[in-house]
Parts: sequence; C-alpha cells; structure tokens
Amino acid sequence: MENKITLIIAIVNSGYSEKLMDVAVSKGARGGTIFNATGSAGSKVEVLYGITINPDKEVAMIIVPNAIANKILQAIYEELGPQTEAKAIAFTMPVDEATSNLANQYVKKTEDTKTKKD
Repeated sequence: MENKITLIIAIVNSGYSEKLMDVAVSKGARGGTIFNATGSAGSKVEVLYGITINPDKEVAMIIVPNAIANKILQAIYEELGPQTEAKAIAFTMPVDEATSNLANQYVKKTEDTKTKKD
C-alpha cells in the first residue's frame, strides 16, 4: 500500500491539548486521540539548560493526509512551540498500513478534494 496518510505525534504541557487540537483542526485535521503522559527529564536537565521542565504532559496522535501534515506541524510550532507556555514538540511518522476503513477515509477525502479543484 502506498503511503497516503501520516501520523502526527505532538507533546504539550498539561492543559494545552485542547488548543493543540483546535490548531490541528483549523488546518484540516478531523480530530485525534489525546492521552496523559509524564516527561522523564529530571533536575539535571533543568540545571544544564537553566529551564524549568513541567513533567505533566499531554500527547496527541493525529492521523492526516500527507498533503496537510507539514501545514499542521508548522501551525503547531508557530502557535504552541517552545516560545509559548505549551512548549509543544511534534513530529510525523509515515503510516504504511492501516485498517481499510481508516485508510479509505483519508484517501477518499484527498481524492474528493482533488476532484473539486480540477
């Protein structure tokens, strides 16, 4: 199966996942899955870099068509990145295989969008 969808994983300080999802949806995502996590950086990192690290995190997993993944990453960086209290980090991973209902949703939506533009 050709890779047509991408998984975005974004990590934000606790309390910022709703804003994270608002940003992603505003750029074309349909939704995502949020779960709570705890960062593992200890006091040595705080001393080394001179910053305070909030160990309480929220992680979002967002599956999107390849065509909009970079647009979402850029928006996350600009609106929730290290210069903000959210301190978001985000990255993508290719989705090579997915259940047919999930893969078909995104492929069909992408093809429908292309047809409307033509």
